[in-house]
Amino acid sequence: MALLLKDSFAAQSALDLTSSWARDLRLKLNVGDDKTAALCGPSGCPSPTPLSVDGVPLPWVTTYRYLGGLLHCAGSVRPMLKDLDLRLTKRTGMFVRWGRASQIAIAILAKLFIIYLEPVALSLLAAVPLNASDLVHIDMLQRKLARMVLGHCKYSPIPSPLLLLGWCSWSAMLPSLRAGLLLHAHSGLPSMLTLLCKFGPQCEGTWYYQACLGVTGSEGIAPIRDHHKLLRASLTRARELDWARLVRVAEAHSNLCHFPVLLANRLGAGSCLAGEFTSPRVPLSTSLLVMRLCSGGQSLRGGDRARVGPPLIRSLCAFCSGFGGQVPEDLQHFLLECPLTDGPRRHLHSSVKQLLLEPWNHRVGKQSHRTQAMAVSAQMWQVRKAWIRQQSK
Repeated sequence: MALLLKDSFAAQSALDLTSSWARDLRLKLNVGDDKTAALCGPSGCPSPTPLSVDGVPLPWVTTYRYLGGLLHCAGSVRPMLKDLDLRLTKRTGMFVRWGRASQIAIAILAKLFIIYLEPVALSLLAAVPLNASDLVHIDMLQRKLARMVLGHCKYSPIPSPLLLLGWCSWSAMLPSLRAGLLLHAHSGLPSMLTLLCKFGPQCEGTWYYQACLGVTGSEGIAPIRDHHKLLRASLTRARELDWARLVRVAEAHSNLCHFPVLLANRLGAGSCLAGEFTSPRVPLSTSLLVMRLCSGGQSLRGGDRARVGPPLIRSLCAFCSGFGGQVPEDLQHFLLECPLTDGPRRHLHSSVKQLLLEPWNHRVGKQSHRTQAMAVSAQMWQVRKAWIRQQSK
């Protein structure tokens, strides 16, 4: 329960009424920083007039957790976003460790995340006003969680984790979710939101103003009985637009030359591209490795083959540099050209070599060729890792 009053005297009267109401129900109001407490004003200083419940003084706090969100006395949402980041990172870490131990395919993990973990974030983010920098922050948080699920390095390209998992950017879904909350509130009994209906759209930057942007009509918001259908249609449209944007960004990214952009266009919005890299005959660790190689998430020195600009020293293949070669260690060099990985691929069929750069392509070769291509990729990576470990001794 939250009590919003204009001054300390009104607050004390409301606390007395609440305490009396609780006693009638044989309840007791516990006092504490995380129980019954008073939130300081915008300055962060407590009111000079003390507040109490049943004679017990209330503590004054600058932050308070209410309905899963961390409220700050200055009205800033950054403490709430930081708290949400810590909680989701911890939960996602436990979730990923359970998935790896249980050998659960990435496509299934992606759906389980949407069912069990994503609502924790969206239900809270849709209920608070966010500016442009806050939207960037939550998209960065979502990409970090996607990279954890996939096992990507933290410097992997931005669009590939979301496309692989079939996720939509949180910032793209928030306008529809806010509008859904607003329509739901106006479709029921009168509440504080209905009282703010006349003034909210005029206050730019408030939650009500942002929510109204997603609702059409200038005559106010009348009760809408079928708001669930409207919300589903709006979310579907938002996902389609965001998917098209991510595909365009991936197609233009110089380090995603081998990413399955055509496959993303063919499967459509919300399709989990990670499922195209999996096979019952291939271990999960091998599928994850091949997926990371094709999406720029495996920390190759040169990433994928960039078509512009001369190679940099830090992007050159360390093995070839020892023999005077000046070749960037991109995916094509690692899989098909580097002498270090020549052993595993020496006697491969031409169809298998073609699949090394397109392991998701069902139209090229047989299923046995796809399985062999993924297994050879894992063998070459082990050879590279063993050589680097030997050089570091």
